[in-house]
This record gives sequence, C-alpha cells and structure tokens, in this order.
Amino acid sequence: MVFITNSVSQPVNVSIGAPIGGYEVKGRIYDTAYGGAGADVFPADLVPTNSPTCFRVIVCIDTATTCIVVRDDGGSEIDCHLNGGNNLAVDSEYAFDCYMTEDEEFNMEFGVACQINYLLVIEIPSLS
Repeated sequence: MVFITNSVSQPVNVSIGAPIGGYEVKGRIYDTAYGGAGADVFPADLVPTNSPTCFRVIVCIDTATTCIVVRDDGGSEIDCHLNGGNNLAVDSEYAFDCYMTEDEEFNMEFGVACQINYLLVIEIPSLS
C-alpha cells in the first residue's frame, strides 16, 4: 500500500497490486509461547504450492534470539539461520524471503523459549 496526497492534501490509498499469481498465507501465529529446545513452530511442515516459490517470513518476538528455517527435502534437514545468525532484536519486526522448490518443505525454530508476538508466512509464486 502506498499513500499519496491529492490536490486537497487528503491521503489517498493506492494499491500497487499483488504479485502475479497472487499469494497464499501458509502459516500465522499471534501472541503464542514457544517452548524452545529445538521444537518446530508449526505443527506440520509448510509445503510449497508452486515451484519455484518464495516464502516471505514476517516475525516479531519478545526475546533476543536466533530465528531458524529448517529445510527438509524428505531425506535430511538443514538449519538455515536468518538475520545472518544474529539474534533478532526484542519487539522488532523482521521480514525474510526464503526461496524453495517443490521437493522441499520447511518449518521454523527459535534459539530459546520466547513469546511469538507475530509470525506470518506467505507464499509468493516466482515469475518463472
């Protein structure tokens, strides 16, 4: 959403438009305790609908800790630390893009127990 000002100085909402092919909400968590100890955030792995695809992760937590995407190709799991492996700042919102193909699923973890203030994962199909 972009805000512009018209000739009488009133804000006008202008939608730039959704990506071609739209997007799909894959997971959303609001004001929920995360127990830590390597537990998955989502009860089931998130699976791409399209391939290739981009999962956009928007996250805000109450504790300074790492945020990890756990990729799973059906044979092995790989931990991918977001934010360069650095702790996320307390009560700050971050957005990350994770590109995947149809043979991958993913879940998320945090480094320690925390309160998930907000976590949204949307799938944005690639333009290939």
